[in-house]
Amino acid sequence: MARAAAIQMVSGPDVEANLIEAERLIRRAADSGAELAVLPENLACVIAAGRAGEHASGRRSWGLSMIIDPWGDVLVSLESGPGVAVAELDPESVRERFPALSHRRLGTSGEGVS
Repeated sequence: MARAAAIQMVSGPDVEANLIEAERLIRRAADSGAELAVLPENLACVIAAGRAGEHASGRRSWGLSMIIDPWGDVLVSLESGPGVAVAELDPESVRERFPALSHRRLGTSGEGVS
């Protein structure tokens, strides 16, 4: 199991200022014990659980739960009715397949945060 952080920030036209703010927030997440930090411009998996079936009030929900990988591919989907959708997620493969991560320039001396 990994401790994860979702980083929310305001980005502007000044790329250097954006990177400095992102680094500050990533360090804050790491200081809070996060092993995985996702920025708005970064890749994230989506796990969406929906309600399905008829409720006590008579209202009907149609379900459509799904797990989507960082590239937008639906790994698994549960169209309707009760059930469980399960998929394998590998954060390490995201790091390997996303080339921009090798272009990081965090910190003033060029060291990266892993």
